[in-house]
Amino acid sequence: CMSLGIGIITVSERVSHAAALAQELVVAGYVSAIGGGPTLGLDEHRRGPWWNFRTTAELLAGQGHTHVCILEDDVTLCRNFLVELSRVITIVPTDPLSLFTARGSIVKEADKKSTKLLRRYSLDTAQGLVFPAFMLELLCKWVDANEAAHPEWSFHGDVRIGAWSKARHWPIVHVIPNLVNHDVSLPSTLGHTGKTRYGDRVSPRFLGDTSVTSPINWGSPK
Repeated sequence: CMSLGIGIITVSERVSHAAALAQELVVAGYVSAIGGGPTLGLDEHRRGPWWNFRTTAELLAGQGHTHVCILEDDVTLCRNFLVELSRVITIVPTDPLSLFTARGSIVKEADKKSTKLLRRYSLDTAQGLVFPAFMLELLCKWVDANEAAHPEWSFHGDVRIGAWSKARHWPIVHVIPNLVNHDVSLPSTLGHTGKTRYGDRVSPRFLGDTSVTSPINWGSPK
């Protein structure tokens, strides 16, 4: 059966905020496979998002979880987050999931294909991701074999994951409406402005918006 491990990756100056997010999940009913709430992945020495994503995800996979969800510390959760996420994983149990995008074009692409689970060979952002544990291992092995040739990847996790998806032709399912949103009221710990060339770094269609009703009929991926 499916076992979901949740990690929240953070840095020293945001630990209290990450802990509050973890407590929100506990109140909502989350209990890990080994007991307790979500795991806080602390990048105390600022080694970067990829290091923190990988370290926290591998820890959770090693605890026996079948699926690993990694949230950045500046997300807000949709209504019934755990319920809706479990429903989506049940539909696409072997696909990685992206729970957030700031790009309206991705939402329009999903609408054009009449799907709420859009398969794309790219990744917009790593605000909220889910990986089957077996696939996490494949991702990390591929990154280890290829990152020396790509110094432009720097410390970024989303760039590595998007490159893996494209190179290995394994789609990432973009969940629309998004299950998490980006809290732009918090200053970026990476120096981002909270904006992209597409506009504000917020979801154009979030399950927390009053215009989006729940429960969602997620349908089939396309």
